[in-house]
Amino acid sequence: MVVVFPGGDYDAYRPTVAENVIDFNGRKGYVSTAIEAGVPIVPAVSIGGQETQLYLTRGTWLAERLGIKRPLRSVILPVTFGFPFGFSAVVPPNVPLPTKIVTRVLEPIDIAARFGADPDIDEVDAHVRAVMQEALNDLAAKRRFPILG
Repeated sequence: MVVVFPGGDYDAYRPTVAENVIDFNGRKGYVSTAIEAGVPIVPAVSIGGQETQLYLTRGTWLAERLGIKRPLRSVILPVTFGFPFGFSAVVPPNVPLPTKIVTRVLEPIDIAARFGADPDIDEVDAHVRAVMQEALNDLAAKRRFPILG
């Protein structure tokens, strides 16, 4: 199986204003991997991680200016606001606020059964992201309070 869990550091550090948006930043390698392996894609979504502090920006501009891409293997240097230090980019790190994180593992998507023997990677990716977005929207609609979920 190929388990899809949103977009690595790009999605993990998305700004709080976009906390419930599935965006893999154009990454579609998971589709190719699933097709080559002949396995279904099992999407999973989580809600709550973005509530540990206020994420202001991914900080791609800051990472570029500081030249961290090569040494840290990342183009992201998130700027956050949290407890106890307020604004933070690298140091000092803020303490995460308590939050309830809920994860939902969705039904497997059989690529060959749904899209045929020669599936279009863009079409499969769009479908997977749509399924994930619908599930995340459902989790968000049921969310009452960050710590209690």
